[in-house]
Order: sequence, then C-alpha cells, then structure tokens
Amino acid sequence: MADTAPSKVAREQTFFNWMDGRCRTPAAPLPIVVAVLFFGALQGSASPQSSVAHVAFEAVSIKPADAPKWLPPGLSVVTLRGRRFLADPVTVRGLIVRAFQLKEWQIAGGPAWIATEPFSLEATINGESPTSVLAAQLPALLRSVLEDRFTLRAHMEQRRLRVYALVRARNDGQLGPQLRASPIDCEAQRRERAAAISAGAPKPSSSDRPTCMSMSNAGWILASGMTMQGLADYLTGENGSRGSTDRIVVNRTALTGEFDFALRWSPTLGGDQSPQAPLSVPPQVPDWLRDALLSAPPSDGVSVFNALREQLGLKLEPRDESLDVLVIDQIERPSPN
Repeated sequence: MADTAPSKVAREQTFFNWMDGRCRTPAAPLPIVVAVLFFGALQGSASPQSSVAHVAFEAVSIKPADAPKWLPPGLSVVTLRGRRFLADPVTVRGLIVRAFQLKEWQIAGGPAWIATEPFSLEATINGESPTSVLAAQLPALLRSVLEDRFTLRAHMEQRRLRVYALVRARNDGQLGPQLRASPIDCEAQRRERAAAISAGAPKPSSSDRPTCMSMSNAGWILASGMTMQGLADYLTGENGSRGSTDRIVVNRTALTGEFDFALRWSPTLGGDQSPQAPLSVPPQVPDWLRDALLSAPPSDGVSVFNALREQLGLKLEPRDESLDVLVIDQIERPSPN
C-alpha cells in the first residue's frame, strides 16, 4: 500500500468503516471489503474442522509488508474483487479471525508476532464465480492457507471470561433519546452495491438518500444502520483499534435489526483524552442524528458507562460468561514467495 495519508476527515471515516466491515467512505467506487469486523459479509461462526470440498486458491503469494504510517497498528485491509483476493497489510491474527469467523478476543495462545507483524497476502481464485459465492467460500480458503503456509494447528474450547454485557438500562425497555431503529434497509444496500461491482457497473449513488455508514473518533461514534452487535464490537475494540472499556463487551440487548445513534463521552483508556466532534457529518446521515451530535453539550467528564445509559438507554453490566475460544496449538512464520 502507498504510504500516502488521506485527509483527517477521510481517515476518520475510513477507519471506522473498516472497523464495521463495510469500508464505505463517501468517495469513488471501492472493491468489496470482506467482513473486516465480522458482521458484514462473513457473519457467523465456523468450526476449525469445517471445510468446503475442492475449494482452493490457484496461486498464493505471502510476503512481509510495510504498513502505512497513518494506519493504526494491527489494522488489516482486506479486499475481494473478481478472482483476486488481497490482504495488505494483514496480521496472522487478522487472517485467523476471518478464517474461523471469530472475534479477536476469542483467539488464545500463539506467539506475539501473529498480532504485530504485517504481511501482504495476494491470491487468485480458481474459476469464475459471483462475488457473493466467493465471499461465502473465503473462510475455507483462508483456513487452507493458514494450515498449509503457517502450519496452524488449533482447537476450540470454552473458557470463563470477564465481560461487560450490553443490555437495556430501563425495565420497560425504552431506548434513549439518541438511539432509534433505522428505517434504512442496509442489507438491500449491500446487495445492490455488491451486484453493481460484480457486474462492473458504477456503485449506486447515495448522495440523495440515507446510507448505512459509521464514523468515530476519541469519545464519539456516529452510526446510521448499525446493529447492537456492531456497537458491542466497537466498544470492545477490534482490528487494531483500542477499545472503549477494560473488558470484552458482548451484546445481550435482544435488540434485532439496525439502528441510528450518536454517542459522546470522555475517553479514559489512554490516547487522546479530548473528545472532538466530527469535522463534518456526511449529508446522508438523518437530520435528527446530525443535530443530536452537533448540538450535544460538551461530554467532558462523562464516562462511556453514563453516556450509554443517558444517551442510548443501554448499560454495561459486569459478568463472568463461558465463551468459545480458539486455542492456537502450533503456528510458524511462512517462507516468503
């Protein structure tokens, strides 16, 4: 990847769009990005033993990579366009979470380099298939790469983990003033965009209609069409990003569908301690959501716990839960080619 930093606004928007697995900045057509945070095209779970018969990459190239200086350490950029799959940069941990469709916190064991050393993985898929079919087969393809080139051996087990459960704060289930069910059919937009890209057509214009998107910075997140699982993942921190709490966050809201919301708080877990409102809000964001974020009072001193309760009607409840983890028994660096 070229080491050319985008503008601050573009970088903020692109960073969290990578985080939610959609990679949708308001700019020109982009390749399909495959589930960088798991709740996009590759949502679900997979057993390490599961596989798709007779599916393989035609050619695979793996080399050490130099990540751009502006890219947060550990963040992976993964694209699938036609028969070409490219992950550059990507960590081995990033490949594992895609191959087994897990969260980063569900990976246990393994040497430190799997989370820090960036690689460039480029592969050609054997045969012509619709992008949706290739995306569905991608986890099995990546498992084969991990087993063959990184000699990965792993097993699943349950472990008791300290978590925060994201739940509704009120007994009557009423949501907060800055959280509403989204009227946008995000799945339909994703299908429309994927079909256009597969056909070689321009990406459908979103300038005249609400669009599923999200953006964030220290102390705020703005989302249009995000699931509660997506919010839990953001609070946990994934794909090289710092989380907003000191524990894993699991979604226990029982809220289905996608939501529009704006959340502001004062960050306390290191890094930039001064929350800043976005420099610009995309025009596709619903008017009420834009007004809520830009007209909100300063969030100095407001913890993420209080902000969730007051603004979204949600809360983080400390618990111990038994959760599935993938335990790495063996892994080695590949020989570059």
